[in-house]
Amino acid sequence: MLICGSRPVASWFELSTRSLGSMEEGSAIDRFVLGGLLLVALLVIYRRKLDYYNIVKYNACVFVVYILIGSSILWADFPYVSFKRWIRILGSIVMALLILSEQNPFQALESVFRRVSYILLPFSLLLIKYFPNLGVEYDAWTGTPLWVGVSTQKNGLGQICTLLSSVLIWATLQKWRNGEIFIRKSHTYADVFIICLAFFLLRGIGGAYSATSIALLVITIAVLMLINQQESIRTGLIANHLKSLMVIFIITVIFVMETMLPNVSSLLGRDETLTGRTQFWNGVLKVAYRHPFLGVGFGSYWGVGDESSSLFTLSQAHNGYLGVFLELGIFGLVLLLAFLLSFCRKVQVELKRSFDLGVLGVCFLVIVILYNISESSFFQANFLWTSFVFMSIILSAPRVHSNLIGN
Repeated sequence: MLICGSRPVASWFELSTRSLGSMEEGSAIDRFVLGGLLLVALLVIYRRKLDYYNIVKYNACVFVVYILIGSSILWADFPYVSFKRWIRILGSIVMALLILSEQNPFQALESVFRRVSYILLPFSLLLIKYFPNLGVEYDAWTGTPLWVGVSTQKNGLGQICTLLSSVLIWATLQKWRNGEIFIRKSHTYADVFIICLAFFLLRGIGGAYSATSIALLVITIAVLMLINQQESIRTGLIANHLKSLMVIFIITVIFVMETMLPNVSSLLGRDETLTGRTQFWNGVLKVAYRHPFLGVGFGSYWGVGDESSSLFTLSQAHNGYLGVFLELGIFGLVLLLAFLLSFCRKVQVELKRSFDLGVLGVCFLVIVILYNISESSFFQANFLWTSFVFMSIILSAPRVHSNLIGN
């Protein structure tokens, strides 16, 4: 999770992929580190003797989606690149099973997020303040300094600040509701400090901030407050109609986005093109329409080709739904909808069984759905999607954990 939330291992030693091989080959150091972590995780999972039948039964949609994504390698232009990227996103499932095998999976997951936040956010401030060659980059067109911290771009830093601060705010509200906020004062003070630090990092320098991340954090806090205050909302509307609410929201955004875009962009201090995204989306759509049903294949479009190709410098579609449509076509969008509906069902069950954990699931769903309007994270090995997969699998813990053997 530290690697997902920051940057590739090789880049910390200023070893770019161009010095270690082509973009298609990637970094040998990163393959070694990530492969080693994967093997260790598989060994630990094997020794803990999980109940694989129930795990697959209660997470069938997760496994089916990843298997079907892997099948798109068959028609990808760069199948070897696609295969490696598919293996990498499969690692999130392995690590999620590792957390699931703990005595208390929910507590273990919260600990993972808390420890990651205690490291990545202060370290980001350290890099920005004292090592600007690593923590600050400059806009290629305007020369404006951008805070990137441990990430490789300002939106990456915004992503971890939003998600981690949301988890810590949720944990603080949970302790407040349970009357435990002053029992472990040092714990509470540390969480509040990291939350404040996340707010500070999100503001950026000058006008160079991640507008998407700030808007998401405001919305997430509003959702947390609303659900915690309104009994009728948390026990009725959300618990019983979460799937319908999600589908209605996505459809509404699709049809009214063009009308709302000027107002939203103005509110966030951005131009009507969302910093050039709308023109870029039109170009991506032209490519996607050539392969409307199955797409161009998973992981074989962004960041591939030779250095003279425009594909070499592009990394994402800046819209998760458009990115899925490009790589996996309508087939991929159906897979994505199935995944989200499966997540909603788990959250609904958890809201009725354990309210606090269900609320955290709602927050994750809100962040993922909204973030992918102007950025892309679906089916990628980034911090947000990895965290979402973690949450999806851990939400099945109450039904499978009774058969698990702990440490």
